[in-house]
Amino acid sequence: MADSVKQLKVKAGVVKRFVKDYNYYTKEVAREEERIAKLSSDPEQEDFEYKLKKANEVLQESRSMIGDTSRRLLTATDDLKNVITEGAFAEDLPELVDARAQLDAAEKIPA
Repeated sequence: MADSVKQLKVKAGVVKRFVKDYNYYTKEVAREEERIAKLSSDPEQEDFEYKLKKANEVLQESRSMIGDTSRRLLTATDDLKNVITEGAFAEDLPELVDARAQLDAAEKIPA
């Protein structure tokens, strides 16, 4: 039983981390899009082309990380669901309550 509770905590932590990462990358994409718009509005800046190119590279990398994190989150939520269904946990177990809260947070992320 202790091993399954430990596994539940670990899997819930993984889901929590991926939700946090997904939200971070989503905010980073918005921030970079604003930065690119601001850079584009002033082409007279020093090293304009270089800065714009680098900003676009960062934007593309952040967008790719959203997809990667989304796939990892999907796998992690499936793993957590399996641990919950296979384990015989008491309904009031704090780790189970936390795991279900993490699943709820993950469900709000678009696939």
